[in-house]
Amino acid sequence: MVGTAPLTVYVNHWPSQAAPASERMLVANILKQAINKKLSQSANTHIIALGDFNVIPADRPDPFYNVLQNSQAGIPLYEIDALFRSTAAKEGVSLDAFPKGTYFYWVDMQWNTLDRFFVSPNLLDNSGLNIDLSSYRILSAPQLTGVSQYGKSHYLAGTVIRGVPGRFNANTTDPNQMGYSDHFPIVINLK
Repeated sequence: MVGTAPLTVYVNHWPSQAAPASERMLVANILKQAINKKLSQSANTHIIALGDFNVIPADRPDPFYNVLQNSQAGIPLYEIDALFRSTAAKEGVSLDAFPKGTYFYWVDMQWNTLDRFFVSPNLLDNSGLNIDLSSYRILSAPQLTGVSQYGKSHYLAGTVIRGVPGRFNANTTDPNQMGYSDHFPIVINLK
């Protein structure tokens, strides 16, 4: 409960991209069944599903479109990063300095948003408990960022990539080189 508003939070860490998309579909269906069951017990419950979903745009079938956001599979959930980006210009927010994603896959030099918030519609209806969409951030503060350099065996040998998540390095005792995670954290405020 947040005040008098019921809130259920589902924390996720789905199978990695090393697994087939069908495994992430399986987990998406399990999550959606749990959410549907919770909502059948208490229709006014507010839902947040968050975490490392490990889904990229190329995943087929798409566990977000086909399951979590599908109204035929129960109450659809809304993905906060997409909502934020779609309304940013209208709200006067420049995305130029906003991180392109939460994870940088250095092999393909590609940003992905693996870490996400999905919310139930009642967290966006401006009555009672709601999320503050304008507070959504991908935290990429300088102390969380690092530098990656491609090794000799890579076709981009010597190329340096700055501003990527500062991957944790257990092999150092230098706090300036220790890093944190290979993903940037995400935050949003409730109001």
